[in-house]
Amino acid sequence: GCSASATPSPRPCPGDCDGNRVVSLPEAELCQAAFLDEEQIPACPACDRNSDGEVSIDELQAVGNALTQG
Repeated sequence: GCSASATPSPRPCPGDCDGNRVVSLPEAELCQAAFLDEEQIPACPACDRNSDGEVSIDELQAVGNALTQG
């Protein structure tokens, strides 16, 4: 799972939609859909780490990294 960062955050893991500190494949797919504008951000706010209303390539890569750390 994701490790907690040095600073507390309401969403410690990029793409961790359910807050269980593990990014699953369906969660990563939600983030990818948001990146491609196929899905709205509110479906998984953890995809949008900087809360700017869209998923950037950097945010998508962070989700992918969190998924592979599983």
